[in-house]
Amino acid sequence: MRQLEDQEQTQLYVKYWETLEHELFKIETLQMYEETPGLKEYQGGDIETARKLMREFLLLDPASPYEKINKRDIKFRRVHIVELPLNPYLYFEIESYKISAQLGEDIFFALKQEVDKIEKPVEPQDLLIFDNKKVMLHYYDEAGNWQYGTLVEEPEELKKYIRLKEQLIKIATPMEKFLNKYNLI
Repeated sequence: MRQLEDQEQTQLYVKYWETLEHELFKIETLQMYEETPGLKEYQGGDIETARKLMREFLLLDPASPYEKINKRDIKFRRVHIVELPLNPYLYFEIESYKISAQLGEDIFFALKQEVDKIEKPVEPQDLLIFDNKKVMLHYYDEAGNWQYGTLVEEPEELKKYIRLKEQLIKIATPMEKFLNKYNLI
Protein backbone atom coordinates (compact mmCIF):
# COMPACT_ATOMS: atom_id res chain seq x y z
CA MET A 1 0.00 0.00 0.00
CA ARG A 2 1.14 3.48 -0.80
CA GLN A 3 0.01 6.64 1.01
CA LEU A 4 -1.55 9.36 -1.12
CA GLU A 5 -1.75 13.03 -0.29
CA ASP A 6 -4.68 15.13 -1.45
CA GLN A 7 -3.37 16.30 -4.84
CA GLU A 8 -2.01 12.90 -5.87
CA GLN A 9 -5.23 11.17 -4.81
CA THR A 10 -7.30 13.60 -6.87
CA GLN A 11 -5.05 13.08 -9.90
CA LEU A 12 -5.28 9.29 -9.61
CA TYR A 13 -9.04 9.46 -9.04
CA VAL A 14 -9.49 11.40 -12.29
CA LYS A 15 -7.06 9.10 -14.13
CA TYR A 16 -8.84 5.94 -12.94
CA TRP A 17 -12.21 7.35 -13.95
CA GLU A 18 -10.81 8.02 -17.42
CA THR A 19 -9.79 4.38 -17.81
CA LEU A 20 -12.76 2.86 -15.96
CA GLU A 21 -14.50 0.20 -18.01
CA HIS A 22 -17.19 -1.43 -15.87
CA GLU A 23 -17.69 -0.30 -12.29
CA LEU A 24 -16.77 2.06 -9.52
CA PHE A 25 -17.78 0.76 -6.10
CA LYS A 26 -17.78 3.01 -3.05
CA ILE A 27 -18.08 2.19 0.64
CA GLU A 28 -18.88 4.85 3.21
CA THR A 29 -18.76 4.06 6.92
CA LEU A 30 -18.86 7.36 8.77
CA GLN A 31 -22.04 8.77 10.22
CA MET A 32 -20.87 12.32 9.52
CA TYR A 33 -18.43 13.87 7.08
CA GLU A 34 -16.90 17.29 6.70
CA GLU A 35 -19.30 20.03 5.77
CA THR A 36 -20.24 20.11 2.10
CA PRO A 37 -22.24 22.67 0.12
CA GLY A 38 -25.88 22.74 1.06
CA LEU A 39 -25.52 21.43 4.61
CA LYS A 40 -26.08 24.78 6.35
CA GLU A 41 -29.04 25.55 4.10
CA TYR A 42 -30.52 22.10 4.73
CA GLN A 43 -30.10 22.45 8.49
CA GLY A 44 -31.71 25.90 8.27
CA GLY A 45 -34.75 24.49 6.50
CA ASP A 46 -34.03 25.94 3.03
CA ILE A 47 -34.29 22.55 1.31
CA GLU A 48 -34.59 23.85 -2.26
CA THR A 49 -31.42 25.95 -2.01
CA ALA A 50 -29.67 23.01 -0.32
CA ARG A 51 -30.65 20.68 -3.19
CA LYS A 52 -29.45 23.20 -5.76
CA LEU A 53 -26.08 23.51 -4.00
CA MET A 54 -25.79 19.72 -3.60
CA ARG A 55 -26.42 19.16 -7.30
CA GLU A 56 -23.89 21.82 -8.30
CA PHE A 57 -21.32 20.26 -5.95
CA LEU A 58 -21.88 16.77 -7.36
CA LEU A 59 -21.52 18.03 -10.93
CA LEU A 60 -18.24 19.82 -10.06
CA ASP A 61 -16.51 16.49 -9.32
CA PRO A 62 -13.13 16.68 -11.15
CA ALA A 63 -13.71 13.27 -12.77
CA SER A 64 -17.21 14.15 -14.08
CA PRO A 65 -18.43 10.70 -13.00
CA TYR A 66 -22.11 11.17 -13.72
CA GLU A 67 -21.45 12.19 -17.30
CA LYS A 68 -19.18 9.17 -17.77
CA ILE A 69 -21.47 6.56 -16.21
CA ASN A 70 -24.25 7.52 -18.56
CA LYS A 71 -22.13 7.87 -21.71
CA ARG A 72 -20.03 4.74 -21.14
CA ASP A 73 -22.56 2.51 -19.35
CA ILE A 74 -20.46 2.25 -16.20
CA LYS A 75 -21.96 1.09 -12.90
CA PHE A 76 -21.42 3.44 -9.99
CA ARG A 77 -22.53 1.71 -6.80
CA ARG A 78 -22.28 3.01 -3.25
CA VAL A 79 -22.96 1.25 0.04
CA HIS A 80 -23.23 3.44 3.11
CA ILE A 81 -23.03 1.53 6.39
CA VAL A 82 -25.35 3.31 8.81
CA GLU A 83 -26.57 3.11 12.37
CA LEU A 84 -30.17 3.66 13.45
CA PRO A 85 -31.54 6.03 14.41
CA LEU A 86 -30.02 8.18 11.68
CA ASN A 87 -28.41 11.41 12.81
CA PRO A 88 -29.34 14.78 11.24
CA TYR A 89 -26.28 14.69 8.96
CA LEU A 90 -27.39 11.41 7.39
CA TYR A 91 -30.77 12.92 6.52
CA PHE A 92 -28.83 15.57 4.60
CA GLU A 93 -26.76 12.83 2.92
CA ILE A 94 -29.95 11.05 1.86
CA GLU A 95 -31.10 14.22 0.10
CA SER A 96 -27.76 14.32 -1.70
CA TYR A 97 -28.05 10.61 -2.57
CA LYS A 98 -31.44 11.22 -4.16
CA ILE A 99 -29.72 13.63 -6.55
CA SER A 100 -26.87 11.16 -7.16
CA ALA A 101 -29.43 8.46 -7.96
CA GLN A 102 -31.14 10.74 -10.48
CA LEU A 103 -27.73 11.21 -12.10
CA GLY A 104 -27.26 7.43 -12.45
CA GLU A 105 -25.63 6.18 -9.24
CA ASP A 106 -26.98 3.12 -7.42
CA ILE A 107 -27.16 3.78 -3.68
CA PHE A 108 -27.47 1.08 -1.02
CA PHE A 109 -27.57 1.09 2.76
CA ALA A 110 -26.34 -1.60 5.14
CA LEU A 111 -27.05 -1.51 8.84
CA LYS A 112 -23.87 -1.61 10.92
CA GLN A 113 -25.37 -4.27 13.19
CA GLU A 114 -25.86 -6.53 10.14
CA VAL A 115 -22.36 -5.82 8.80
CA ASP A 116 -20.93 -6.70 12.22
CA LYS A 117 -22.49 -10.19 11.93
CA ILE A 118 -20.75 -11.21 8.70
CA GLU A 119 -17.28 -12.69 8.50
CA LYS A 120 -15.22 -10.10 6.67
CA PRO A 121 -11.83 -10.49 4.95
CA VAL A 122 -11.04 -6.88 6.00
CA GLU A 123 -12.88 -4.39 8.17
CA PRO A 124 -15.06 -2.01 6.17
CA GLN A 125 -13.72 1.48 5.72
CA ASP A 126 -14.28 4.29 3.28
CA LEU A 127 -12.92 3.30 -0.09
CA LEU A 128 -13.27 3.26 -3.85
CA ILE A 129 -12.80 0.11 -5.96
CA PHE A 130 -12.05 0.73 -9.64
CA ASP A 131 -12.98 -2.22 -11.91
CA ASN A 132 -11.79 -4.61 -9.19
CA LYS A 133 -8.23 -3.58 -10.16
CA LYS A 134 -7.35 -0.80 -7.74
CA VAL A 135 -8.59 0.27 -4.34
CA MET A 136 -8.27 3.73 -2.81
CA LEU A 137 -8.71 3.68 0.95
CA HIS A 138 -9.76 6.93 2.61
CA TYR A 139 -8.81 7.98 6.11
CA TYR A 140 -10.70 10.63 8.09
CA ASP A 141 -10.33 12.31 11.46
CA GLU A 142 -13.03 12.07 14.13
CA ALA A 143 -14.91 15.06 12.68
CA GLY A 144 -15.15 13.43 9.25
CA ASN A 145 -12.44 15.53 7.60
CA TRP A 146 -10.41 13.71 4.96
CA GLN A 147 -6.79 13.19 6.04
CA TYR A 148 -5.11 11.02 3.40
CA GLY A 149 -5.61 7.96 1.24
CA THR A 150 -3.73 4.81 0.38
CA LEU A 151 -3.62 2.91 -2.87
CA VAL A 152 -3.98 -0.88 -2.89
CA GLU A 153 -2.81 -2.70 -6.01
CA GLU A 154 -1.39 -5.97 -4.65
CA PRO A 155 -3.49 -8.90 -5.99
CA GLU A 156 -3.89 -10.68 -2.63
CA GLU A 157 -4.98 -7.49 -0.88
CA LEU A 158 -7.31 -6.57 -3.75
CA LYS A 159 -9.07 -9.93 -3.39
CA LYS A 160 -9.96 -9.10 0.21
CA TYR A 161 -11.63 -5.82 -0.73
CA ILE A 162 -13.46 -7.39 -3.67
CA ARG A 163 -14.77 -10.09 -1.34
CA LEU A 164 -15.89 -7.41 1.13
CA LYS A 165 -17.69 -5.63 -1.71
CA GLU A 166 -19.51 -8.83 -2.65
CA GLN A 167 -20.52 -9.48 0.95
CA LEU A 168 -21.84 -5.95 1.44
CA ILE A 169 -23.88 -6.04 -1.75
CA LYS A 170 -25.55 -9.25 -0.53
CA ILE A 171 -26.76 -7.66 2.71
CA ALA A 172 -27.28 -4.08 1.55
CA THR A 173 -30.69 -2.65 0.75
CA PRO A 174 -31.35 -0.38 -2.25
CA MET A 175 -31.96 3.20 -1.14
CA GLU A 176 -35.65 3.46 -2.05
CA LYS A 177 -36.50 0.21 -0.29
CA PHE A 178 -34.42 1.18 2.76
CA LEU A 179 -36.09 4.58 3.03
CA ASN A 180 -39.54 3.02 2.75
CA LYS A 181 -38.77 0.25 5.25
CA TYR A 182 -37.69 2.73 7.93
CA ASN A 183 -40.21 5.46 6.99
CA LEU A 184 -37.44 7.87 6.03
CA ILE A 185 -39.01 9.30 2.87
